[in-house]
Amino acid sequence: MTINPHTISASQTPQLRMIATVDALAEVRSELAKLRQREAELCDEIRGYATEKHSDRVAGTQCDVVIETRCPKRLRPEVLPQEILNDPRYFSEAAEQVVLLAPRRQRTPKTAPQIYEEKPTPKDLRPTEHVSLSPLAHLAEEGSAHIEPATLEDAVTEAEALEAYADRIAADNHVTDQTRSA
Repeated sequence: MTINPHTISASQTPQLRMIATVDALAEVRSELAKLRQREAELCDEIRGYATEKHSDRVAGTQCDVVIETRCPKRLRPEVLPQEILNDPRYFSEAAEQVVLLAPRRQRTPKTAPQIYEEKPTPKDLRPTEHVSLSPLAHLAEEGSAHIEPATLEDAVTEAEALEAYADRIAADNHVTDQTRSA
């Protein structure tokens, strides 16, 4: 069920409004992905037609398409020496916030953990593959040599426990809000 964030009244909880907003973002990104796919299909069809007609222009009723061949220069980090790749003088960093969507798996109350207990994480949850792509790859592995890398199953179990814990807190807050307003 999708909730339209614009139909939620001001008296409804901020959590419900945020749920609707997150779902709306997911729908927008899904539509954008479909539009990008359709754009790629249309471009392929236009390029095929232009190639067949030996032309770099294709006319439409509202606009024309011009097909160009470009050759941008791209750096190939895989051929650079490690001393350059590991030297922070050659890199600049700027913090940026990114909004990512993570699909939620449907849970049934009997399979979801009821309470999340805070405890030290038994396994290292840092990525073990594609470390060269990580902005922290140049940092030393301090104190983690004895920690066994986590498996996907470990990460999913931990995430489900955290989600169940957050759901329980949200439900408790919702009950408390209703009790106060009564």
